[in-house]
Amino acid sequence: KKLGLRGLSRAELPKLGDIFLKQGYLLIPLIGIVWLLVSGFTPMTAAFYAIILSLASAILGWWAPLPVGAMLLFFAVVPPLLKIDPNTARGVMKYLSQVTPLGAISVLAAIMLIRYLLKKKSTITVASIGKSLATGARSALGVIAATACAGIIIGVVTKTGLGLKLGAELVNIAHGNLFFTLFFTMITSLILGMGVPTTANYIITSTIAAPAIIILLRQLYPNLDPSAMTIVLPAHMFAFYFGIIADVTPPVALAAFAGSGIAKSNPMKTALNASRLAIAAFLVPYMFVYNPAMLLIDVHFLPAIFMILTAVTGIVMVASGFTGYYVNPMQWWERIIAIIAGLLLVFPENITDIIGFVLFALITTYQIVTIKKQKASAAT
Repeated sequence: KKLGLRGLSRAELPKLGDIFLKQGYLLIPLIGIVWLLVSGFTPMTAAFYAIILSLASAILGWWAPLPVGAMLLFFAVVPPLLKIDPNTARGVMKYLSQVTPLGAISVLAAIMLIRYLLKKKSTITVASIGKSLATGARSALGVIAATACAGIIIGVVTKTGLGLKLGAELVNIAHGNLFFTLFFTMITSLILGMGVPTTANYIITSTIAAPAIIILLRQLYPNLDPSAMTIVLPAHMFAFYFGIIADVTPPVALAAFAGSGIAKSNPMKTALNASRLAIAAFLVPYMFVYNPAMLLIDVHFLPAIFMILTAVTGIVMVASGFTGYYVNPMQWWERIIAIIAGLLLVFPENITDIIGFVLFALITTYQIVTIKKQKASAAT
């Protein structure tokens, strides 16, 4: 908005209903893989059948759900009619899925043959399928190599106990202070996440950086189960989040350097601007730890709504303060007040939320009044 950039007008946007009717079947593989994973299938089996569903969807379009729907209907209707235990039915289904992958491929081949015999035009051919599989394999090589290296690192860290030792040292350096422990863990995660693909990023940061937070949280909350989600999930999300933010953090900042190549700009300046624009993202992981309800852990509806409201408002205020633009360009004192308001709203205390909302209301009111005065002076 500050740069005057605008999206497409409502008249230029395609209608959601038309898109769903024409291309909604492309969601079928996604729904299928989620259903397979939830049903207890292995990731490899789920991925295999998702590929089959993808090809079937591309070939059949909206006809693709029919065989899948028939299968689901069979296992939902037949067991009750025949008084078969649902667990037994699921077991049979799982067994069939494991022993009949060639059957699935055969069905797909039969579908393609029928399409060919009926002279139906299709962009999916045997050659295009082979090319897609080859492209997918090549694309996976980088992730495979990075994950393999990450596996070696994890093996060394696990066998030597380096992760726990590093975590204990970070806690000692911070003298048991939660904020400083989080700060040192943030620096560690940013370094570990530089130039690392997402999967390997999580493996490395969760093994090396997260233990420091877990150790301290167990010390601060001894009554909680050591393996409780309230402790483990915020720690892992904190480390992983900063590992991802490393892509826009100098000196490596792979995403920023890629963007500078497209824009033909100075890479380091682009990286610094990216960090400044993404500064609000640096607050989110701290919110995970200080307020685990952000991760929907032990939260009720109304407190969750209020928490989301304060979090979003705080992030908007901090981002506006650092960029110098809210609904209108901000003066230096407005930026300072906005940053203070955002930090107060992010901190999960009632008094800080009240003060933060008061400052937010003042900034918003002042900005609106300023805009009205500018419009009035322009009209005269």
